[in-house]
Amino acid sequence: MYGGDIVYIGQVSLLKTVISCIGWIIVIISLSRKRCINSPLLCVFLCVYFSISCGLLDINLNSWWNDHVVYSYTYMGQSTRYANDPFFTFFTDVVRATGLPLGGYFGLIAAWYVGAYWLACRIMTRGRAQATLLVMIMCSSFFIAYGVNTLRAGMAISTAILAIAMYSRSRIWAGVLVLIAINIHFSVALTVCAFGLAFVIKNPKWCLALWCLCLLLSFGMGSTVQDMLADLVTDERAKYLETQISKQVGFNSAAVDLLKKGFRWDFVAYSLLPIVVGWYYIYVKKFKDGMYKHIYCTYIIANSVWLLVIGAFFTDRFAYLSWCLTPILLMLPLCRARLFANQNIAVAATLSLTILIAYII
Repeated sequence: MYGGDIVYIGQVSLLKTVISCIGWIIVIISLSRKRCINSPLLCVFLCVYFSISCGLLDINLNSWWNDHVVYSYTYMGQSTRYANDPFFTFFTDVVRATGLPLGGYFGLIAAWYVGAYWLACRIMTRGRAQATLLVMIMCSSFFIAYGVNTLRAGMAISTAILAIAMYSRSRIWAGVLVLIAINIHFSVALTVCAFGLAFVIKNPKWCLALWCLCLLLSFGMGSTVQDMLADLVTDERAKYLETQISKQVGFNSAAVDLLKKGFRWDFVAYSLLPIVVGWYYIYVKKFKDGMYKHIYCTYIIANSVWLLVIGAFFTDRFAYLSWCLTPILLMLPLCRARLFANQNIAVAATLSLTILIAYII
């Protein structure tokens, strides 16, 4: 590991620590309030702070493990690796044409990433608890990673979530955002298709049955299903699905050797959390909300597909196409309805659990 890597890791760790501290402050404040925190000013601060922090990251161009390096070479015009994602290429070309330095480019990506989440939070909470939901998302597992490393996927996922939030207001704008998201990173087509399929499979019980079936198939014949999907999908990202290390073309051999592969029961347990909590809100607390129910079904469908390829290399990247909805499923009911006598305690407990899980995973 180079000295530059140590500086970069230190900067990212500081960013995680600051975001977590803000989360704990919101936990403490929530305990003394009867309502969730709205505060557009806090949302602006979070967006600006995150964007500036990402723009100031020290990038070691000799690193082999950091996606940030590939984006750096792409911006400098020394790589065409992401040519298959038209909108991301267009975005990069436009920013490069302005003469903005590399740090400014990464800062703009971060601003897009957090800004899209903020707008989605504002729409989903009806402008009443946007800060609480945004902090919840930013403190969740993998949020930082998708803002400082897997940037393209982060931009696409936040844009797709904004599209999902926008659907209830304007289907035209939602469609435009979906097209942009898919052309930033094609993988979010899974999340979008799951959202569409949720219009057909509307009953959460049927969705859960599908999830259980996929879990059994994956556990019983996971590698077979995985190889079949790898042969069917022609996109470059399908190479993650290959079960043989020798077929992991395009990755440094040392990086491949470090990958943890196989049936991940820990990831299955994490995936169950929003399913159990969502079930509790819908069927026990009788939370009747069309948007929430649809997002709940979307999550289960997308997560079911991931279960079929749970043994893939970089399996967390497939999982995050559903996991990105986890903080929303955990917190949104508390932002949209009064479900508990001491709801402030429920909000604080939910955010605390999210921060603690982010430390573990």
